[in-house]
Amino acid sequence: MTAHTSGQLPTVKMAPEAYGALRASIALWAGTSVLSTNRSGQVLLQRVSYRPTRLLPGGAVAPGESPAQGTARELEEELGVTATVTRRLAVDRVFPAGRATPLSP
Repeated sequence: MTAHTSGQLPTVKMAPEAYGALRASIALWAGTSVLSTNRSGQVLLQRVSYRPTRLLPGGAVAPGESPAQGTARELEEELGVTATVTRRLAVDRVFPAGRATPLSP
């Protein structure tokens, strides 16, 4: 399993609004989440130490990585699961504060 670059998991809990504002302040950021189910339809979630709720596995896409490559890497890093990503379910964006759309001033 590949270690995270910092070597430690974040220990500070962030409110969703603060997390969104942090990510929106970066010029370009891409992330990925994995929706994986078993044959019974149960969804794979992970428990993390820095959030009170469970999350879909995922994380940031590294520079030069495709979303599919980033997804596969995050699955390996976080869960030790080797998988090939073959389908995309959705794309979402967070815009800088004060901008409702990419075209608004």
